[in-house]
Amino acid sequence: MVGFFLAFNECQFDTKWSMLYDTHSQHRGVSMTKKIVCEQMLLEIQKAIRPSTQAKRRGAMRAVLGRIADSSECVGFTRHTLIEIIADSPMVGSKDKQIKIRPAFSALRDCLSYATVMAMLYETFKSYHPPSTPKGTVTFDLKEAWEGVMGDFSNAVILPSACGTVSPQSKTGFVIGYNKRWLMPVGASCDGSLKQTAEKQRQWLLAQTIPCGFLEGGLLDVKEDGDEALVAVPLSTGLDIVTGYLATKWGDDVTILASASDDGGAMEVWKSAVSRCGIVENWDDTTISAVMTAIFAREKAKPTVLSEVPLSTEADVKSALARIHGDAGTLEDAEAKAGAPKFNIEGPLKSSLEGLLDAATGGTLKDMASLQKMLNEGVEAKDKAKKLEEQVARAVRPASTRVVAKPGEELPDGDVKYDKAYNVLGMRKRGSMDFDVPVFEWKTPHPMVPEIDPDYIFRPEPTLKALIGLVKGINTYAVGHTGTGKTTLFLQLASRMNWPVIRINFDSEITRLDLIGRDILKADSATGVTVSEFVEGVLPTAIAGPFILLCDEVDRVRPEVSYVFQRVLEDQGIMLNEDGGRLVSPHDWHRVVATANTVGQGDEFGLYQGARHQSQAFLDRFTNWIEIGYLGKKDETKLLKSKAPGIDDSGTEAIMNYVAEHRSAFVNAEILQPISARAIEQLGMQYVSYRSLLPDSAKALKMAFDSVVLVRGSATDRAVMTGLLDRVTKGESE
Repeated sequence: MVGFFLAFNECQFDTKWSMLYDTHSQHRGVSMTKKIVCEQMLLEIQKAIRPSTQAKRRGAMRAVLGRIADSSECVGFTRHTLIEIIADSPMVGSKDKQIKIRPAFSALRDCLSYATVMAMLYETFKSYHPPSTPKGTVTFDLKEAWEGVMGDFSNAVILPSACGTVSPQSKTGFVIGYNKRWLMPVGASCDGSLKQTAEKQRQWLLAQTIPCGFLEGGLLDVKEDGDEALVAVPLSTGLDIVTGYLATKWGDDVTILASASDDGGAMEVWKSAVSRCGIVENWDDTTISAVMTAIFAREKAKPTVLSEVPLSTEADVKSALARIHGDAGTLEDAEAKAGAPKFNIEGPLKSSLEGLLDAATGGTLKDMASLQKMLNEGVEAKDKAKKLEEQVARAVRPASTRVVAKPGEELPDGDVKYDKAYNVLGMRKRGSMDFDVPVFEWKTPHPMVPEIDPDYIFRPEPTLKALIGLVKGINTYAVGHTGTGKTTLFLQLASRMNWPVIRINFDSEITRLDLIGRDILKADSATGVTVSEFVEGVLPTAIAGPFILLCDEVDRVRPEVSYVFQRVLEDQGIMLNEDGGRLVSPHDWHRVVATANTVGQGDEFGLYQGARHQSQAFLDRFTNWIEIGYLGKKDETKLLKSKAPGIDDSGTEAIMNYVAEHRSAFVNAEILQPISARAIEQLGMQYVSYRSLLPDSAKALKMAFDSVVLVRGSATDRAVMTGLLDRVTKGESE
């Protein structure tokens, strides 16, 4: 239904700020609409400045500032002022100590520092007082406040020597746009004052209580983690939440919508409610747009009278919304429980929707009945496909559920059970991980099962591919730069499934006899006569038992040696010619996986000396290939904090900013030394150690950087890496 509603341009609405700023001065609800706009702006600002680091806040703050400047109340003044600023500023131009900039607010905005943007947001709203406060009756005029901020901003840009704030690190010599009167008396140092002033302003903005009806009760509080992913909710859930919000906020004043319904005021109220609920609930754009479109169609057919909504008290609202969230769950949960959605729509709305349906599908679907039939058929087909997939998954590799150790082995017996992949890996339920994986239960702890790293982060795509290879018995080859976690991925998957691992670290000295086995001479304990005895190598042992054979750095082995894997990779066991032609049959639960820095075609990067060209016959027998990159910044930050307990936010941000610069230089071949997750962990741990001994955090970071990264680099790489660190640390201090 979401896609169905989004198909019609005539029903589309901009679900962001544009639909809030179109104030209608003629209708009686104008003061109410302006109040909504101010509260909405503050809510957006709080969401933008909530993340823990400046880097995460900066982009969102600039976007909010741009929306204020583009609002219908402020846009004319902003544009007029910009022309004067660009023309008269001594900081804008092509000379030394000047910057080039086009005459647009977005261009000038993107030149502003974090402190400047924070100050402009604070100065705009510092005179706003919520109605619940003693000063709440004071009228707040957004246009007047913005004109004052733009006046100070213009003075700082046009007359920097008189009104600006000096910054030796800036190309222009000033913090662009930062009026010195915005500084709070928090210290003698300019840089220190800027940072402390920005933090005080941030805390003030976060502390403002914005009236949100039942939201003030804490039921749907704004998320503390500003980095939380946006979510999609079922359309019916969104409609219930928005209607419940308005019923509680204005339930006692049923004339609000009715009085404005003739000139568009009612839709302003609905637009604001949808946007506000979307921000608080962290809805994605698709959900917001779908809810707004549905409300538009519904209100045209039959305007809502809030007094008819059966939600009169805060307790009623909390109970209803708790039930909505409990019943709805995720989209996947809703599909699993409800099957195809049922439609029971009559009256003007039905005619409107059927007309839109006919237009959107080119006549393929003309009415709600045909849509219902198509959805039912789709659900039935989906159920059949899922059942067939489960049957195929079970039949691909029939395996025993009982694992018995070979005679003479000091290894435990065990059983094989099945559980959902998301349960085994400790993930939330998701469709891509909703399949069975084996879990081994040993009578006693198995010595060859890897240890669990509780801080390990499973990335969805590589994890899914690796699991498919292990579950279905497909030979898997994982490739990626050093330190991306290729080997660790398989070890951590095995640890969760209690699957024993035999790991071989390949190099150019490994021979066929190391893998297959060899004859040795030994004295018979009974007769004392010297006899020969065949001792199996790692390969027969690995395929004869329930082991994952992990071939680490497989691209280092000599090509002629790799041919010994041919039968093994074809799942035909191995013939031991050295032991009289004995055939070792493959165990049901043996698997082969390989990791390498290259794809077996030699060292294409110039970074991995010793990587060899491998036979295509060997590579062709690996049919599940996974390319593994470095973790994203968010995941690496989480990993850094878990591996380096006690690390402060400034140290975390500096290390992660350096890592980003280092990786960029590595990818662009400016340096040859990579930086891995292992190095990041060590940077964090050593920084914490030095920080406890040194009063200066910058010195502690430099000491850790020298120990972990710098000293092992070449002379050329050292010069580049030192410059990168200097750039990061100077950027943090501004």
